[in-house]
Amino acid sequence: MKKVIILILILVVLGVVGVFAFGPKPDENIPSAQIDENVSLDENMDDVDTATEDNTSLSLRGRRYNAAISFKGFGPGKEHEGSIKTVTSTFATDESMVFSGEIIADMNTISTEIDLLTNDLKSERFFDTSTYSEAKFVVVSNTESDVTGDMTIHGVTKRITVPYTTTKEGFSSTFNIDMKDFGINQTLANEVIELTINLN
Repeated sequence: MKKVIILILILVVLGVVGVFAFGPKPDENIPSAQIDENVSLDENMDDVDTATEDNTSLSLRGRRYNAAISFKGFGPGKEHEGSIKTVTSTFATDESMVFSGEIIADMNTISTEIDLLTNDLKSERFFDTSTYSEAKFVVVSNTESDVTGDMTIHGVTKRITVPYTTTKEGFSSTFNIDMKDFGINQTLANEVIELTINLN
């Protein structure tokens, strides 16, 4: 009997190790958000890099954009997709393709294909939306391929730089971002999520 129990425990341990070793993980080909730990967010940052104007559609200049946010999360043996249903945006470009404005996500409108998962993401175990109802990205500067801004999640603000691409309708950015940097730690789920922001 004792040998059987030990064998079962060994199988359980091997199963857990296998799930973490071979389960879904963030795509390593997706760039990660670069966090600037040397920047004090209390400083007044007025410097703005001007984006290159070559090969940029005139229709994208001097206008405001709506924003849509989606994400992928990774847990033991599974991958889930979700979105933020309510997003407000003052993101804009000027005639020289300099970015400005901010994107605000109502975290209480986070949604996935599984109600239990949605509720878990809203709980204190993850985003704690009853306390931190908003996530926000405030533009600081941009180049022709990257945008830098102050990202606030879970009440923590970090200055990040992420790549973006120009689309027919506007701009798109997909990147991996580690929730541990924003005070969110998980035992089972992977703290790194794949985040996509589309501006149209």
